[in-house]
Amino acid sequence: MITKNSIVYCLIALLALPALEVLAGPASFSVRLINTFDDPDAVFSTQPQKISDSGAVVGVTIDGSGLSHGFVRFRNGHYSPAFNDPLDSGGTTQGRGINSSTRVCGNYTDSGG
Repeated sequence: MITKNSIVYCLIALLALPALEVLAGPASFSVRLINTFDDPDAVFSTQPQKISDSGAVVGVTIDGSGLSHGFVRFRNGHYSPAFNDPLDSGGTTQGRGINSSTRVCGNYTDSGG
């Protein structure tokens, strides 16, 4: 009896799958490239992280020594000077977020304890 019920449930599920697929519809989305850029001071990498409502981008650059610095690229294409947190003893300052007032947040390494 249990085997018979299991077979019936499996058949119902198999018959229902095509109907569920029709109801779900195709998953469609698009990606639009807005802009590409490289920080002129970055030797190895420019890594944008977030974009503000005003179009400013914050991120991380990696220089020739392998050290990370934060940066802000403004909507007009100009860059802030690379910045590091004053307590960053590991050379890993990273810009991670930005708001419409261009206030930046991020992280760094403090190996001094």
